[in-house]
Amino acid sequence: MVTVKISRVDIYEYSLSMKQPLAVKGNSSLSREGLLLRLWDDDGNEGWGEVAPLEGFSLETLDLARHQLVGMKQDLSGVNVDELFAAIVAGEARPSFIQEICPSVEFGVGSALLYLVASNNSKLPGEILAETVTDYVPVNALLDGSSRDIVKTALTLYESGYRTFKVKLGRKELVEEIELVGWLLDQTAGKIKLRLDCNRSWSIEQLAEFLAEVDVNRLEYIEEPLCEMSRYTELPDECSFPLALDESLTQLQSTDIGGIKNLVAVVLKPTMLGIAHTIGFARAARNLGIKTTISSTFETSVGTTMLAHFASALSSPDHAAGLGTVRWFAQDLLCHPILIENERIDLNTLPKIVSEIRFDLLREVS
Repeated sequence: MVTVKISRVDIYEYSLSMKQPLAVKGNSSLSREGLLLRLWDDDGNEGWGEVAPLEGFSLETLDLARHQLVGMKQDLSGVNVDELFAAIVAGEARPSFIQEICPSVEFGVGSALLYLVASNNSKLPGEILAETVTDYVPVNALLDGSSRDIVKTALTLYESGYRTFKVKLGRKELVEEIELVGWLLDQTAGKIKLRLDCNRSWSIEQLAEFLAEVDVNRLEYIEEPLCEMSRYTELPDECSFPLALDESLTQLQSTDIGGIKNLVAVVLKPTMLGIAHTIGFARAARNLGIKTTISSTFETSVGTTMLAHFASALSSPDHAAGLGTVRWFAQDLLCHPILIENERIDLNTLPKIVSEIRFDLLREVS
């Protein structure tokens, strides 16, 4: 087997405009900032990865991610591509310079390495992660904003073919949100899958009130309704509902999820979890019959393209991924941004990052 090593490392940063404010836990911004990593191997192949922790959501800051990425630049040069990628996936026996890296940096470095490994094996990135992959990835539509905006967007996207919707809750009065969910369910007459994302904003009492008013059998799942993971053990037996976990997974190990009551899905964000934990949770969920949703944290088309490969390999079959956030960008780092048609991403039409990068929107980091 030929040994392939990293021959060059480039780091860039970006700041892109959004079509609408990006609101995360009290923070609101009309721009998205992040970093891109480009690795070259000694065969001339390029691998790209995105490092974009989300302010107010990720545990690390962009400054910390930049510091870590720049700090390992020299160490990456000359490293065996296959060995380093295998060490990142395994989560152990790692070289010292990547032992303590934050999740977003792990995802970015791992993505760039995965492209190189795939290129050198004449495979798609997903085929390195799993023996079988899908040709396309279903995508859910993300609905956020005022009730009026959500209703308008839902109708438009429903007419364009979307049948899986994720609605952000916990930002309005509870009675308004109950009415909104009821309207969405009634207007679509059971023809959609509805996911509710509360971002840990409800108390037990609020959750109980919501469950008393909404038929949970018409929901695919409720994601992270309670403010603390420990509160789920306090729920009375009558508070039964399909639960999905997202943020809480950063505090858990893959071996923990089998004992969580009502858990039907795990929402995996590689920028939040890193590659090793993402793969670990996906494999554990599959063994337990729990659905896996690969989801973005508002990455550009560069990061979302890799997430589509992850979803093709790790998501439950025909289970919509949370990758519809690219439509929120007013600008993108690729000349032809990732295309979502008929509620899905066709892996055969994914953009070729090497030839599509908008260098005019990047600034090199020394």
